[in-house]
Amino acid sequence: MKKSVSNILLSVDRIVITGGSSGIGAALLQQLGTLSPDFKFCNLSRSSAENSSLSDRLISIPCDLSDEESSQRALEECREWLKREDRGGKILLINNSGFGGYGVFPAPSTERNLSMIDVNVAGPLRVTGFLAEELKKSKGAVINIASTASFQPTPYLSTYGATKAFLMHWSLGLAQEWKADGVQVLCVCPGPTETAFFKEAGFKDAPLKKGSGQTADEVAEITLKAFSKGKSLVTCGVANKIVAAAAGKLPKTWVTWIAATIMRRLRLERYQD
Repeated sequence: MKKSVSNILLSVDRIVITGGSSGIGAALLQQLGTLSPDFKFCNLSRSSAENSSLSDRLISIPCDLSDEESSQRALEECREWLKREDRGGKILLINNSGFGGYGVFPAPSTERNLSMIDVNVAGPLRVTGFLAEELKKSKGAVINIASTASFQPTPYLSTYGATKAFLMHWSLGLAQEWKADGVQVLCVCPGPTETAFFKEAGFKDAPLKKGSGQTADEVAEITLKAFSKGKSLVTCGVANKIVAAAAGKLPKTWVTWIAATIMRRLRLERYQD
């Protein structure tokens, strides 16, 4: 994997990532950092990315993607960083930031759901649109981290699933639109992953048995392999691929009922604070 990914990333010199301070984002930073000592990284998130092995080539710019003013200020600073670090290579943008919220709508709150749309939908659009000129000029690439929730409605995580469905469809459309500009766009759909997702969604404990989901490192590795092959869409894990394929064959009302039944049987309420 290291050799093939290194080859396709050989022309990249700057990597911008949102949400690189934890979970899949942190795993991607770590794995990319081992591929080449020449990569320079810019993390856009509310928390700084703590990675001692990348300390001399990683900057973190404070950014609240749910706030337009904060995002604009951070992106302008990021653009200046891209200019300073330009060595004639490509720019890789990774839109990783996102969060969910469990409950019967409007739970956990209407404000929380609106913030979810701001971060999961408006965030990637704003960052990608702001850097569109730089991405096209450098013939760079975009990786968007979506979810297997994007393949069907997800009762009790309805807003989250809808945001990820948007991100997947937008990514695939963008992949076609920007192909002529030489910009690769990859959409990644992980299933349940051992990250802080469930805590952010309002659970005190993850409602899944340990080991039943993938680790952030596994998702990061799958992502970079798919990127190295020039794919525009990848679903992480065999079981998740089967579920996604089935969701595409059955009527939407059927898969919605199935998803709701599974969520109810998990009795997720017992895991909530």
